[in-house]
Amino acid sequence: MQSSSYDTKLARSRRRRRICSVALFAVCFGSAACGEMVDPVRRDGSAQDSAFIDAAQPSDVRDGSASPADAIASPDGDVAESGTQDPCAQRPDGSHCDGMLVRTCVMGRTVIAMPCDNGCIDRGAMSVCASNQVEPCFDDPDGEYCGSTIGATARTGDLYRCRGMRTERIDACADGCIDRPGGTDVCASDMVEPCFNDPDGTYCGGSIGATTRVNDVYTCRGRRTAMIEACAMGCEGSAGSARCRTSTVDPCSRATIGDGLYCGASLMLGDANTLYDCRARVTRTATRCDHGCAVRPPGMPDACNPPPSTTPGYRLPFACGFRVTVSQGNNTTFSHNGTQAWAYDFAVPRGTPVHAMEAGMVVRVNGSVVPGGACWNGGGSGCANTVNYVAIQHNDGTSTLYLHLDAPEVAVGARVTRGQRIARSGNTGWSTGAHLHAQRQASCASWFCTSQSLTFQEAGMPASGASVTSNNCP
Repeated sequence: MQSSSYDTKLARSRRRRRICSVALFAVCFGSAACGEMVDPVRRDGSAQDSAFIDAAQPSDVRDGSASPADAIASPDGDVAESGTQDPCAQRPDGSHCDGMLVRTCVMGRTVIAMPCDNGCIDRGAMSVCASNQVEPCFDDPDGEYCGSTIGATARTGDLYRCRGMRTERIDACADGCIDRPGGTDVCASDMVEPCFNDPDGTYCGGSIGATTRVNDVYTCRGRRTAMIEACAMGCEGSAGSARCRTSTVDPCSRATIGDGLYCGASLMLGDANTLYDCRARVTRTATRCDHGCAVRPPGMPDACNPPPSTTPGYRLPFACGFRVTVSQGNNTTFSHNGTQAWAYDFAVPRGTPVHAMEAGMVVRVNGSVVPGGACWNGGGSGCANTVNYVAIQHNDGTSTLYLHLDAPEVAVGARVTRGQRIARSGNTGWSTGAHLHAQRQASCASWFCTSQSLTFQEAGMPASGASVTSNNCP
């Protein structure tokens, strides 16, 4: 019987030594039992009655009831679990969430059950108690935050979405993250940071894409807005060295012939090479013209001079030297408003050659309207989508649309150069007479998208009734 008792205790001792060797960080935490348990046999050959061994014995109660020997102690000595089924029985080795506990399992048994005051973060077999060190969103209300502002140790320049004190999503910010108050941080872009694409210097807000305070001076440092100076009389000066206008007189107070675009030279006030957008004789925006400001005849809006002819840019959609009248300019009350506010109509007879305003790839073509069709010679709103057109995608991410065509002369996928012939004008679709409708537009899933500002290198932004000559030359 003594030999049998010895064998049983020896087996149990070896089992516990295996548990200790696998989970030394757990069992030996605050205990000397592992260091002392070399062998449960005294030198005289008798079994050693270790208190540690007795406490670790599984229950011998055969009716399934719990025994004190089933309790597994946590490092502080409190009982972490008792019962006939150890929660670790069906779990792999490692740390697992168990309600408000993180339970360390080794060989199907609980070796530590650590209470988590703030909940457990489930990471499979590497779960941990929640804390700011392991969960950047732990201390933060719901919202979006730059990693650096909430203590992230990795991906500090990316955007964290926090929900319920946990990270719901991380968005990569290629150009860094902008810290804003109240959980409204954003990835840096030109849409949210006017200085994003600009070298250090001072700029008029309207010249760098600001959506508010367009007439104030922005000081840019490291592609961020360092300061905004309020300008009572508006902003002027060249890009990088803009300043508040010091004159007590608004240049647009001289715009006596109506709203529109005026060079400072036209107004005889302000900067001669600045283009002022005048509304009710007050400056709405002021744009510095890098290549000088072109003064047009009365009734035509002034415009910034285009870059040299070798520089990419938009030209009139006609052959080199072709002279044409603008039958409807942009931002009119007739039809060029809303989504097509920046469109132009050119009064040309049916069959006039149409040329690409800029190089690009043909992305959409329709030539299904043919002679004899209901919408061939124009029609009402029912013909709005029954029209011949060509759309060309450009490198700046926008496209140009050529509408009411007689017949396209290019196919989808074709690459065209600026000035290349692409179609003949006509009177198809929702139209009241032969003309060419041309617009620059955003890219979208349809052939007709929201129009974008379009300035022609040789004509600026011509108004209704203006006579312009194409410089769309090879």
